[in-house]
Amino acid sequence: LKETAMSLVRRILVLLEKHQHVTVWSLAGNHDADSALALQIALKFYFNNNPRVTVDDGTSLYKYMRFGKVLIGSHHGHGAKAVDLPMIMAADRPKDWGDTAHRVWHCGHIHHKQVLKDYTGCTVEAHRTLARQDAWHAGQGYRAKKDMSVIIYHRYFGEMQRSRFDVSMAV
Repeated sequence: LKETAMSLVRRILVLLEKHQHVTVWSLAGNHDADSALALQIALKFYFNNNPRVTVDDGTSLYKYMRFGKVLIGSHHGHGAKAVDLPMIMAADRPKDWGDTAHRVWHCGHIHHKQVLKDYTGCTVEAHRTLARQDAWHAGQGYRAKKDMSVIIYHRYFGEMQRSRFDVSMAV
């Protein structure tokens, strides 16, 4: 947890070099609800006196951000099925749903990169993990690649560009 927190602090500080404000979401997963909360508390404490960083301290499993005509949702990916996420978004954010043209969910949980589906009105996408492999996953034979993507959205036209960042580059 300490290693994860320090890595996130470093990434947030890098983001602050280029951006006026950084918002941080910590989404609890099916294996780490307590550590996700601890991470959220640690980051909130660390950036407490920095008005340019907002650490979302809500407990919802679903987070949303509106950017012009783009509505972005994030969920760990456990619990609700991908097919249900578009309607969850529409129910949770009806005004934003109606006022946007580009809607997307970003999830984890399955630990590999996959556009799960372009549903009517919304895309659901899963991303690879950044986490170290634990004993259980290693024993099951899982060998997920570790990376993340920087996705750039245009406020009117939706996704414009992606860049891949391999976890080995963070060392």
